[in-house]
Amino acid sequence: MKMRKTVFLISIVVLLGIPFSARTAQQSTDVSVRGVVVRDGTHEPLSNVQIAVYPENSPLATRPGIVLSPRTVGTAGAAQPILDALLNGLAGNGAATTPPDTATAFTDSTGQFSISGLSPGSYVLTAQLAGYFGPAVNGVSPVGVRTTFSLSEGKSIDIAVVLIPGGTITGLALDPNGMPVSNLNVQALRTTYPNGMPTLQLVDTRQTDDRGMFRLYGLPPGSYYVAANPSTAGARGRGGTAPESTRFARTYFPDVTDTENAVLLRLRSAEELAGMNLKLKPENGTKISGQVVSVIPAAEMVSPAFTANAGLPQIPNATLTLVPHRKDAVQDSTGGNNTINLSLGEPARGQFEFFAVTPGVYDLYASVPDIQGYGPAAPPGQAVQPLGFGRTTVDVTSGERAGVTVSPHHGVDVSGKVTVDGGIPDSINNVHISLQADDSAARINVYQQVGRFVPTIDKKGAFVIPAVPEAHYRFQISFGTTTPSSSDSLVGIFTGEPAAPGARGGRGARGELPSPGAPPSSPASPASPVPAPLPPNTYVADVLQGGLSIFDSGMLITDQSVTPVEVIVRTNGGGIDGVVRDTTQQSPAPGAIVVLVPQIQHRQNPSLFKSAIADAVGHFTLTAISPGNYKLFAWDSLEPGEFQKATFLGQYEEKGVAVNVAPAIHLDTTLTVIPVRR
Repeated sequence: MKMRKTVFLISIVVLLGIPFSARTAQQSTDVSVRGVVVRDGTHEPLSNVQIAVYPENSPLATRPGIVLSPRTVGTAGAAQPILDALLNGLAGNGAATTPPDTATAFTDSTGQFSISGLSPGSYVLTAQLAGYFGPAVNGVSPVGVRTTFSLSEGKSIDIAVVLIPGGTITGLALDPNGMPVSNLNVQALRTTYPNGMPTLQLVDTRQTDDRGMFRLYGLPPGSYYVAANPSTAGARGRGGTAPESTRFARTYFPDVTDTENAVLLRLRSAEELAGMNLKLKPENGTKISGQVVSVIPAAEMVSPAFTANAGLPQIPNATLTLVPHRKDAVQDSTGGNNTINLSLGEPARGQFEFFAVTPGVYDLYASVPDIQGYGPAAPPGQAVQPLGFGRTTVDVTSGERAGVTVSPHHGVDVSGKVTVDGGIPDSINNVHISLQADDSAARINVYQQVGRFVPTIDKKGAFVIPAVPEAHYRFQISFGTTTPSSSDSLVGIFTGEPAAPGARGGRGARGELPSPGAPPSSPASPASPVPAPLPPNTYVADVLQGGLSIFDSGMLITDQSVTPVEVIVRTNGGGIDGVVRDTTQQSPAPGAIVVLVPQIQHRQNPSLFKSAIADAVGHFTLTAISPGNYKLFAWDSLEPGEFQKATFLGQYEEKGVAVNVAPAIHLDTTLTVIPVRR
């Protein structure tokens, strides 16, 4: 499924022929669009809201005279490029340019705006004001609102826009002795899910004043961690360099040094959470030390990026990265350095030390140049800076670890065979196979490149994925004439973002539509004929290795060769059509997030989850479902990745509707939307 960049609208009401109270009876006949912007809850008018109007499907009329009403604040020429990331559909801060032929305005002191000189046609209107937001979708609040409208000849249109005010978090920062700390960076952080891994993202940062007070304001409604980032806090480690003697640790509310015990604060619209005080902890983390010992031959520990420097000796460097061992552990990459770069030559000889490591269990990755390896942007044979990896798990829960050895090595080839309904059809290359890291390795960018490699399947159904580095993997299998990239096709399952409204959730093994424009990782010859598409109800029935199923469990890659796999594909998947109604059972629930959840024993397999969004009349469709028993849920909103968490599902288990999906059978059902408790 391709991630759509969209923004969402809250309470935008189109009023035809209904005058606003502040408007006089005399109106200019050439006014095309006019409106008012108010604050959610109080309906107070909002001034200086940035308004943009631009064509939906065609350029603005080229005739001159796109003007702003004299009642608006500012002029078209003075309007800055507005709506930042809003115009690209992104929540949070960002930068974007205003589309060409965009008419802009600012609301006046009564919250009103007016833009004239538009030709008949379809348009998009967007509105943005610092500290105000659109409604949250999957836990993310866009930085403004957006709506579409149509203009007819000689007619104008009135639009009312409601913006949601942000919230505020305040408190005191104190040292271990209870004294206020000034000029301290305090941060608001939210959890995001790049590549399915929970990672903290910085939303806002402010410095404490002379009284140690901080105020994080203009935050979109949502859930936040609050952390103090002392300026004296250094990297987790540098090769052979000792830390300063006095440091404060990165401290989270309420006075803890790890995300595991930090409290997630729920901030609502216009709310002020006061008294969120932080008492800094002294830096008393532990230490990890050891040595990188590569088993890759020196002659192969080279990188094509440096071969141009003929005659210059290459002294290989190693990069060490320390990440949480548990894939569901929240990683905070904003507060310190978890990476060391060092030389394998003299005098370092690959020796390393990580200082001030928060007690816990970690995976330590070491990478070195490897002529056979993947690079951050290309597969083996094409990578400019190919790397080989080794890793080890380090437990520093009870104290420091010394003598740790990490040994990078060549990756191993993973081979296998694909069958469709027991045979090898001409359309076999419409089966797209890749390996996705399913443990802490997914946090490492080169492993993301591994997930983008899609092998060619030969006429016998055989394939090879070369030089796979050490990690635990799952097979990602999709179907279609184009190949989705790993980031596209994993969005719905790992981030919790469902399919588009009304989308049929069945072209991929994970229930997502393939990305329409994504290039294949292993392009076919230009002369190759385009194979016929596979049937729409194609699904993955199983993945076998040595006769045993690894579809649910995945496979572990080490430095040893692996047994070939067999991917079994069938084309008789089931389907579900349905309607979601609101809690009164009287009206449809458009926008409800419908999720098909497998039985508990299969819930570690993300391929068996499917999702869709109910359309304007509450209808949804799921296709290409592997036959079996499931539960259907329809929630009013979800935060990223939420529906795959056992703790979340446990709260609503009894509200799921049990369904049995049979081969080639399409079910019909009606669901009631489930309000999510926050």
